Amino acid sequence: TGTKLGCGEGGCGACTVMVSQYDKATKKVHHRSVNACLAPLCSVDGMHVVTVEGIGSTQSGLHPVQEKIADFHGSQCGFCTPGIVMALYTHLKKTPNPTTHGLEEAFDGNLCRCTGYRPILDAAKTFASDWKECQEESSEKEEKKAEATQKGNHEFWEQGPLAGFDGVEVSSSTASKVRSDVSKGQCCGKKAKAKAPEVPFPEALQKYQPQTLEIKGARATWHRPLTLMELVKIAAAHPGAKLVVGNTEVGIEARFKFCNYPVLVSPTMVPELNALSLEKGAISLGAAAPLTRIREYLTGLVASGKISEKQSGSAVAVLDQLRWFSSTQIRNVGCLGGNVVTASPISDLCPVLLSCNATLTFARLEEGKVLTRDLPVSKFFLDYRRVDLRKGEVLVKVALPVTSELEFVKAYKQARRREDDIAIVTSCMRVVLSRGDAANEAKEKVESSKIADVVAAPSGYVIKEAMLGFGGVWKTPTRASKTEKLLTGKPWSKETIQAAISELAVDFPLNPNTPGGMSEYRKTLCASFLYKFYIHVSHALAGGTSAVPASHLSAITQFHRPASKGQQNFQVNPSQRQAIGKPVSHRSAYLQVAGEAEYIDDLAPKHKMLFSALVLSTVPHGDIVKVDAKAALAMPGVHGYFGAEDVKGHNQVGHWGDEELFASKTVHCVGQPIGIVVADTHRQAVEAAKAVKVDYKQKPALLNIEDAVRAGSFLGEQEGYTLERGDTKAGFAKCDHVVEGEMRVGGQEHFYLETQASECIPGENGEMTVIASTQNPNTTIEAVAENLGVSVHKV
Repeated sequence: TGTKLGCGEGGCGACTVMVSQYDKATKKVHHRSVNACLAPLCSVDGMHVVTVEGIGSTQSGLHPVQEKIADFHGSQCGFCTPGIVMALYTHLKKTPNPTTHGLEEAFDGNLCRCTGYRPILDAAKTFASDWKECQEESSEKEEKKAEATQKGNHEFWEQGPLAGFDGVEVSSSTASKVRSDVSKGQCCGKKAKAKAPEVPFPEALQKYQPQTLEIKGARATWHRPLTLMELVKIAAAHPGAKLVVGNTEVGIEARFKFCNYPVLVSPTMVPELNALSLEKGAISLGAAAPLTRIREYLTGLVASGKISEKQSGSAVAVLDQLRWFSSTQIRNVGCLGGNVVTASPISDLCPVLLSCNATLTFARLEEGKVLTRDLPVSKFFLDYRRVDLRKGEVLVKVALPVTSELEFVKAYKQARRREDDIAIVTSCMRVVLSRGDAANEAKEKVESSKIADVVAAPSGYVIKEAMLGFGGVWKTPTRASKTEKLLTGKPWSKETIQAAISELAVDFPLNPNTPGGMSEYRKTLCASFLYKFYIHVSHALAGGTSAVPASHLSAITQFHRPASKGQQNFQVNPSQRQAIGKPVSHRSAYLQVAGEAEYIDDLAPKHKMLFSALVLSTVPHGDIVKVDAKAALAMPGVHGYFGAEDVKGHNQVGHWGDEELFASKTVHCVGQPIGIVVADTHRQAVEAAKAVKVDYKQKPALLNIEDAVRAGSFLGEQEGYTLERGDTKAGFAKCDHVVEGEMRVGGQEHFYLETQASECIPGENGEMTVIASTQNPNTTIEAVAENLGVSVHKV
């Protein structure tokens, strides 16, 4: 009951588990947090999987991580809590001295719908070795705390917004617990003694010897080769096979797009695809190496000095993108090769590889031997999601050239939020400059000048080479070829960059119908990134001195988010009742952190229980001509299809009863329920629902407010649709000023986190027992009774 299935696409973290693997080379156990919803069982062969139930329970004792989250009010509905517990637990297992920033980053793949992140982060920070907040109390605060304790037997964190009001005292909901932990030495990285024993890594897995696998299932065959020869033989025998490392692309396609891939190949044990090394003039990155490993490896190269500062430009650019690449759970399994071969137009890493002129190495089987082919990444992307990958070929590695003196690289990404979000536009820019005869004289001139409102680059530098990679502006990751040509051979100056910004609009003439929209904003981002790059390079050429005025420095300042800090102030009633008005953990908290709280999906299936899936409209507006369920009913495990004609009671639902349970004649939006299929399993029901054929006579769709007004399409005039109080016309007539205007909100793509489900159990005499994900049981009972045509007391 612990691991939850939320979004099903690796975006919410509710299914987070810890996967551990023994590395015989280093003789260490490596831990990583993983989204269970995307991890095939075959992919964890030889590994140790720990779920939230495995680290502690309410019976045997909770782990300190579980206890802290519960005591710090870190759960409310509790659906996301097991994933949050495991994300924190895994980070502590792999990090001996966790920091506040590291702990917060560990949660970048976990979403919480209702609790709020402050109490969760407060609980996590008590494990941080560098968290000093609990040690920074002044003697004045200590006196106030003691005084408040004497008055009401509670502790006082600090004065807040309510201070100064008579009879009102304020406190922080987690402060008393922090102080208690401090007094017990359980804060700032000092872990409490675990009531539940730590989970050891099995000794048998330390002795485990990987084997070549071929696992045949009903839908697909899973291959896991151990050598490059075995891999290319499989690729040659099955040209349509899908290589799976993190399953972050194939898994989503199979679940949501119903793609069928009969042959799956996991190259995670092939040494050549996992090797990371520094070769002559380039950094070699194995195509199957997880992004977390690549990030750690590049960080080590730069920090250790194995590559000099002038050589590290390309590596730092990759690191900059990896910092905001998806989430910790995805980076732990996703690989560089998958990011390249899927050829996403909004890829974070492909623009870096394009601008740095990286080289791809492929392998295939030819005449019984492994034959390799090298290809510049700029020639790899052919069209939307179409690449130069030949029949039977696999991507082995990516060679990332190191940079040299007067070579500058910088990567950029703009998304709706920084963490775990796809980009609107990504870019990486690289220039190689040559120093002219007047360079030194120009540098001295710039350093001695006082620059106020403009950026003046040191003169005497000429652009020898320019490569500008972009994502989100074309159907493939691409380079701004016309702009590159304009820049090459030109002086590095503000005038040159201004001309290049104009040329970018020629390279990327985005029209209003561009997929994803925001065409003008995207063009502006391209220009902004180029100008930022100009400031970055000019600042570096001047040695970080006066080439850039203070008003422009924010454009090149690396974003650094300080550790979060929050406080909840509330009124304290020190007398009478023990719970009301006090920061008391709710009763279900310990069940939730232990994964013992049961939700509908956690209930064991009843005998002969059937699962259902809705048949949904695929058109925005139209009349239903015919519904043909024959193909669906012929599928294995399917027991029936039910539509509007099968509803025994009323077919209306909704607060006003103005919507149909199942559309009978006309559909009014995409996704409107038309019917329902029931089958032995949920998967069978979902597939059968897709097989139901619905014929429509389409009608014009009203897609915006203006069209609706012209068509006279309004919700209605009955009470409740219009909110008015008093004489609004007279009120506006008496106003000194009336401000009018329009606000336009675009469409939204829904992201479902906490799943909504119901379990319905027929009983005697038409009774129906319903277990539902609802916060309004009365209305649910009334609706079910109406649709079934029975009295309310029977539901």
